[in-house]
Amino acid sequence: MDALDLPTLIPSASVLGLLLVLVVHTQRQAGADRNDYRSHILSQRESHSKEIAVLRAELGAEIAGLRAEVRELREQNDAERHARWAAEDAAAHWRRRAGVGDD
Repeated sequence: MDALDLPTLIPSASVLGLLLVLVVHTQRQAGADRNDYRSHILSQRESHSKEIAVLRAELGAEIAGLRAEVRELREQNDAERHARWAAEDAAAHWRRRAGVGDD
């Protein structure tokens, strides 16, 4: 290198060094921000998982109660249907005995 080139290289080298320091600093900050973000996301996942588990337990109990109620209503409906069929059969039997509707 010539002595004449050295004065022109010093400002360029200092700017390059400054840019390098800025890039390294920015990368470190981005890494720290990324780690903070990841830890925040993990804590939110844990809290959401707990909330979902509580809601599933509550809703599971409610759903079980509703299923039992539906089962009971179906049984009542079936009993009423069978009683209605028995009444219709008895009425048809008495109509046949009385001779009504045998046209």
